[in-house]
Amino acid sequence: MPALKLFRGNIADADLRLLRVFVAIVKAGGVTPAQVALNKSKSAVSMDLSALEDRLGMTLCKRGRSGFSLTAQGEMVYHATLQLFGDLERYRNHINLAMGNLTGDLVFYVDDNFAFDLQDEMSEAIRLFTEQHPDIFLKMTSASPDVIEQAVLDGTAHMGMTALFRPMPTLSMDLLFKEVMQLYCARHHPLFDVPDDELSVDLLREQRFVDVNVRHDPIFSRFFEKMDIHAQAPTISSRLALVQSGVYLGFLPARSAARWVRKGEMRALNVENGRTENAVYAIHQKEQGVGLIVNAFHSVLKDVFERASTAGTLVVF
Repeated sequence: MPALKLFRGNIADADLRLLRVFVAIVKAGGVTPAQVALNKSKSAVSMDLSALEDRLGMTLCKRGRSGFSLTAQGEMVYHATLQLFGDLERYRNHINLAMGNLTGDLVFYVDDNFAFDLQDEMSEAIRLFTEQHPDIFLKMTSASPDVIEQAVLDGTAHMGMTALFRPMPTLSMDLLFKEVMQLYCARHHPLFDVPDDELSVDLLREQRFVDVNVRHDPIFSRFFEKMDIHAQAPTISSRLALVQSGVYLGFLPARSAARWVRKGEMRALNVENGRTENAVYAIHQKEQGVGLIVNAFHSVLKDVFERASTAGTLVVF
């Protein structure tokens, strides 16, 4: 990689790329934790940071056994960079308004749990958005809820769609839909043929449960705390696999279990207090505000899910 010339006030695309790496490092709290957000090796992240320091002619941070911290100059560069990126976003919005059409990139992260189960709705939203704004370059990634949350927080993603398990003061959250999570077992499980009116709490406590993250409802939380948790699965698909083994009981959305219930491979266990609600949100950073592109995609997404709910094609409760 050729040496970069010392910075003289003119910002090139290469500088912006290095500055984005620097911001991701600061938000992650160091080079090593920034690997995931940047999808780069530790050595590649370190090289980018060193290249930026060479370009600016200053040391931006201290890194080593004592941990990661910004120098005084690093603090100034970090805050100036955040302002720069905000100004660039505002500039792009003004240009888009002047042109009368939207151009640029949209980085959208969608929860692994919904990328396939909600394929009809997601495909419809993407089709409508692309028809309305054909000049937008869409970068879509499916990931786990914690990765989506971090990607939006550190600016890797402009927008995410996920079930949040706790409110975040720095995130704007807009509810797209809610669904009920119900208890299921597979055909080979001992409880499959047990009538609902014979399913007591004592009987359930003898079974092996898959853990759940959604415990907003205190009544459900008290119910679940009595159960014997023997497995953990952060995504619906992995939880479904555990339930289908016939070894575990697990909570799933009706849309995810419907196919297997129709085939007689699974059944819902209707027990008192044995249901909880899953709320799915569109999220973006509060501090950046809603850009024109994010706002446009969010409007399409919300409209598609509202129409699906009204038509009954999306199972919500």
